[in-house]
Amino acid sequence: MALEKFNQPVLKISNEPILSEVLEGTGDTGKEIEIERKYLIPELDTTDLEVFRTAKITQRYLPAIFVNPKTKKDEEITFRLRKWDAVGSDVPVFFVQYKKVVPGGSINTRLEYKKVVTEEEFDKLWNKGVDRVVTKTRQYVEHKGASGREYEIHIDHYEEGEFGHKSMAGRTTVEVEFKSPEDEVFFSEQVAIISQNGPTVFSVAKPPMEADVPEWMFKAQDMTKDKRFKNSSFAKNGWPVSE
Repeated sequence: MALEKFNQPVLKISNEPILSEVLEGTGDTGKEIEIERKYLIPELDTTDLEVFRTAKITQRYLPAIFVNPKTKKDEEITFRLRKWDAVGSDVPVFFVQYKKVVPGGSINTRLEYKKVVTEEEFDKLWNKGVDRVVTKTRQYVEHKGASGREYEIHIDHYEEGEFGHKSMAGRTTVEVEFKSPEDEVFFSEQVAIISQNGPTVFSVAKPPMEADVPEWMFKAQDMTKDKRFKNSSFAKNGWPVSE
């Protein structure tokens, strides 16, 4: 994937059929609800974790203008262009994606619209993107909590990569995906309790309790609401200076 320029004129969705399909939810994969939180974990060692999948991810962002059918005014939204290359596979997958907050829901609950495209279609959009490129290796971990709730955890190891920010090299974030808003509240409240009261708070309770939060996440810091830790911010600004 070549990269001719970092910033291009903003596209009009009406001129890009693929973007129109994604926005309307009529792409190959349509749309689905995504509920997740993002964490930082100091000195995280994933050596002993049971990782069921690993993938190399390269992504960039593409702003575009569309006419809001309700207001009849131009609005700008941002699409994500992602190359997903599973370790052990010779065939990468190319996605065009768009996310928006579900009306009336939590800010962590979003509708994800996406479409699988050909490499040729992807490359044409890639060079119309803005800012720099985010490159990371993602480890996928399945976790079943003491309550019986099931979670999928994504551990992202960032690198500078080609056309990326040097400050991203060696950084790691953790995303937890939830099956319901109730699961998200349950898990995030436990993270907050452990953060405030220490890792033994559940084991010393009477009666003793087991946490849904895996032990390796006991030092997790919830960064979900911090916009500096969004991947779009990583593409624009790199890793936050204060961290």
